[in-house]
Amino acid sequence: MENDKFRIKVPTDGISKLTSCNSLLCFHTVFPLLMVNPITREILELPKPWIEEEDEEASACVFGFDAKMNVYKVVQLKLCFSNSSLECEVLELGTTMSWRKIQHQPSFPCPDLGDPDEHPELVFVEGSIYWLASENILCFDVAAERLKLIPEPDHQKAQCCGNYNTFLVELDKSLCLMTHGISSGMVGIWKMQKDSVNEETTWIKSYSFSARRMIHNAINPYGVENIHIKSLCMRGKKIYLKYNEGLACYDTQRQKLIAPVFSRVADNNNLGAVAYTKSIVRLQDIVGSSTLRLCTV
Repeated sequence: MENDKFRIKVPTDGISKLTSCNSLLCFHTVFPLLMVNPITREILELPKPWIEEEDEEASACVFGFDAKMNVYKVVQLKLCFSNSSLECEVLELGTTMSWRKIQHQPSFPCPDLGDPDEHPELVFVEGSIYWLASENILCFDVAAERLKLIPEPDHQKAQCCGNYNTFLVELDKSLCLMTHGISSGMVGIWKMQKDSVNEETTWIKSYSFSARRMIHNAINPYGVENIHIKSLCMRGKKIYLKYNEGLACYDTQRQKLIAPVFSRVADNNNLGAVAYTKSIVRLQDIVGSSTLRLCTV
């Protein structure tokens, strides 16, 4: 793991989460969204999509990459109150930089996505964006611009006793679902496999290990365990996990948990972490002569 440090100044008010896709980072704010390349030190502000506040509500806003068209796309989901359905608007980086409504799938039965600020479990994997949605996973094909629902592995609840947290993560270019048992401390990771012929999906349990040592000393003054553990990425044979004390690593070959490999600064609870691949691709080259705010810091 490299320890290169980059300092980028971005407005911190209203930032709810941090996501990544290929070589770009996205700081999700109330609006505008901020696209960042830490290597070139560029920040791009994206325009706010039109929301009819009396008739609809912004749900989730994410971005992915369309490999067929070689373009980044930002996707805004909107909940329509009149028929309890989802609608999508898309903004392509490098074109007119304006939002357009998806017409060939104008509405979609709305699953329970929860509070987007409290449940930022969305990932971009191999051309699609995925969200946790109650008992299912909502999938958006970035190239085809279509939504569909994928069922979660039906056996994961039975094998995770008591209360547990569930997350989505990209590991080794595959969509994975991770469960963390709050009382047991057990972590289970299921990998999704697609059938290219009939487009059905199956889930294979790939890893299972105890994370008790990560939360053994993470007790707040009220006696509640610090239980927020989430997989970030896989590098070689190692799975990196984020928890409130920093970053940990699970060596799948040695079946050994190493915690921490990085510790957060004391009294600083604003630790965010995403998997990121460095690139010298410039935002200026993507958006061209766009009149949007693009600056280098």
